[in-house]
Amino acid sequence: KLVIPNTVTKISNYAFYNCDSLTSVVIPDSVTSIGDYAFYDCYNLTSITIPDGVKNVGDGAFKKLDFLETIVCPDSVTRIFSEAFYDCKNLSSITVLNKSTEIHPRAIVRCRKNMIIRAPQGSRAQQYVEDNYVRFETI
Repeated sequence: KLVIPNTVTKISNYAFYNCDSLTSVVIPDSVTSIGDYAFYDCYNLTSITIPDGVKNVGDGAFKKLDFLETIVCPDSVTRIFSEAFYDCKNLSSITVLNKSTEIHPRAIVRCRKNMIIRAPQGSRAQQYVEDNYVRFETI
């Protein structure tokens, strides 16, 4: 389990790239940005909490996390970039709390076939679902 110190404000690009020994990460509330490919190919990572305060989830930030099953994007997240959750084979649900969060058309690709996105009714996430044929559930 990795606990990132609360003095950290940004997780840089490729910060934990290919760290296959990571199984759980606690990101402090002080972090406002998760960089491109920050946790790419940390395939044993099963638990990660994005704290309220993070505004952007970078390109490929959580790409190829084979055992991640659920993720919650707090109200502070306004943009989810390309391939943020690419090839997360067991990802069964993403909860997007902010009604205005912009989700790149290729942000969620090659995930579990029956994956569901949970978000507010009338949200941009709901539009993403309609454009990409993913299941939707209102929160």
